Amino acid sequence: MVQDVAPERPSSSAKDEAVERRAAARGLRFAVCGLWVTAEPSAAVLEQITERIETGRLKVTVKGTYPLAEAAAAHRELEKKRTNGKIVLVP
Repeated sequence: MVQDVAPERPSSSAKDEAVERRAAARGLRFAVCGLWVTAEPSAAVLEQITERIETGRLKVTVKGTYPLAEAAAAHRELEKKRTNGKIVLVP
């Protein structure tokens, strides 16, 4: 009897290693910290981003600014998941 068997799914560590390789190829460092996943750009990537901002090739849309004292209101806005742009806290 021939039985179809689904391919074995890679373990989470194998998935993490694959993601780490893809991130490294883009100049990022990938790290899993408990429930959080972070990707930290390298100095070279940050320089490219800075150059694009300074030359106007990268534009950031700001949805709104909030005083630091209204951080809770800014967070509520983010929780709506309807923001089209960044929320900025100002001192």
